[in-house]
This record gives sequence, structure tokens and C-alpha cells, in this order.
Amino acid sequence: MASQLDIYNLAIGRVGSDKTVAALNENSKEARLCNRNYAQCRDEVMESAAFPFAVKVKALASVTPNLQLDGWAYQFAKPDDCLRILEVGPLSEAGASIGYWGGCCGGPWDAYKREGMFAYRLMLADDGNSSVILANSQQSYITYVAKVTNPAVFSPMMVSTIADRLSMELALPLTASSNWLQVAMTRYNNSFNINANIQYDQQDNGPDPLPASILARN
Repeated sequence: MASQLDIYNLAIGRVGSDKTVAALNENSKEARLCNRNYAQCRDEVMESAAFPFAVKVKALASVTPNLQLDGWAYQFAKPDDCLRILEVGPLSEAGASIGYWGGCCGGPWDAYKREGMFAYRLMLADDGNSSVILANSQQSYITYVAKVTNPAVFSPMMVSTIADRLSMELALPLTASSNWLQVAMTRYNNSFNINANIQYDQQDNGPDPLPASILARN
């Protein structure tokens, strides 16, 4: 079970350094760089594909809009931990029309949506400080990629992928070498693809269940 500190030290080692960080609050160049870039790199990796361990389903909280937009009956608050929306609709449809891996090796992997997917739109809230989701189902549920901050739930390959992404931010500041940056970029791309394939293998690759809206036609 890896820690945030373990990910830091993996990333540092992958740009050719034998230095290590002993504590998150350590006042070293390596620690400062890792602290500055870690959260952004972690979230970028998880947003880039619908890794199943980070997918959540929850009821959306309705908000009262100042302006009713034509074609949209309801507005909902986007969950604070939402990195990427996969689907919005009634609970009976939640997750039913999502195939998490809609690409091929060399990706990017993306969610694909079949017939039966309910329409929604993401836009800026009236206050300008948050996002709202427009939909036409009064009781709407969201399937989404969540921000996962606890490294204890990361698989070994996810740990490695995040470390590889972080090493891209460390390469130039720690080595002053564009060669190390290129090594880090290549390693990350390879790591991401392997990680995505591993995640795909952990799913049932049989036919996706049909949404209730389609089953009702039969």
C-alpha cells in the first residue's frame, strides 16, 4: 500500500536522482516541487480515463436557477469531487449506457454512450463560482469520475502512472535536461496505456446491460 510520499520518491528516482523526501513538509527542492505539482498530476491522470475504481453514482442536488433556460427543466449542482461527468439520468439508467473503455490501445480511453443516454449540459452557475448541470429528469443521478485523494486505494500500476506523470514536472527543474523530460513523457504514455489495459481487464467484458428505457420497448 503506497503513500503520497512513496509516489514522490518514485517520481524523483525516475528522473535519475538518488535523493529522497522524508516528510511531506520537508523544506527541500524535491519536496517543494512534489507538493506543488502532485495534486494536479494525480487529478489529470484520473480525469484522462474512466478508471473503474474512481467511478461513483450519486443523486444530484437541485438548485433554483435565476434564469430558466429553454429546453431544460431542471438545474443541479455539480458534485464537488467530480472530475468528469460520464452520465446523467434517472437512477434506473445510472451506469447502464456507459462502456468505460471506448478507445483502443494507444487511446485515449473515453466513455462512449449508447442509445438511451439522457441529455444533459454542463455550464457555469449564475454566481460564476461553480458549475451546474442542466437536465430534464427531476430526480437525476450522475455517474462520474471522482477525485480520489487516498493513495491507499490506488493499485500498484496507478501509483506508478501517477509517479510517471509527476516525474514530467520534476525533470527540468531537477536535471535541467530536456532528455530527461523526454524520457519522463515516454514513460508516462507507456505507463498510462498499460494501466488502462489492466483496469479494462478487471471488468466484465460481456455485453453491457440495456438501459431500462430500451428494455421497456420490448
